[in-house]
Amino acid sequence: MKRSTALLTLLLLVLAPASAVVAQEFLSGTLISPTGQVQAISRIDARGTIAGSSAGKDVELPFSSLQKIEYLGSKIYRATTRQGKTYQIEKAELRTTGQNRRVVYWAFDDGGRTERQFVLGNQSFQSLFFEGAPGRLKFNPATGNYFPPDYIFDPFTGAQLQWQDPGY
Repeated sequence: MKRSTALLTLLLLVLAPASAVVAQEFLSGTLISPTGQVQAISRIDARGTIAGSSAGKDVELPFSSLQKIEYLGSKIYRATTRQGKTYQIEKAELRTTGQNRRVVYWAFDDGGRTERQFVLGNQSFQSLFFEGAPGRLKFNPATGNYFPPDYIFDPFTGAQLQWQDPGY
């Protein structure tokens, strides 16, 4: 019984029209390591935040509002919003729901998808670029199929996905 229910659910998800796809609250992006290696990443919780002190005031910026985070050294980061405003954040830390100050993400390489994590404060990255906005959908222009915003590639064809509409 459970197997047939699971198969039916999977079939409904595959055959459901694009309007029925429920967008998830995740972001995709690009991570540049301290050594300069560029890595496509996905499934970053859009509700996560970077918090600390900027210009003598406490700040807490949600990932969903950010375009990028850059490591400047000595626990100092620069966060740039989607509107272009920058904050130099000292004593920065991550605040993510249920992850205890770490960010879990999917990395894509030749071996497929792997789950990894980074913790702000130990120079886990040089730059982190956020792409898309939570709630938007990606699609495969060749097939017209839609996918959640944290997908980078079509799991059926391997083609790189595009945002449903231009922007960000």
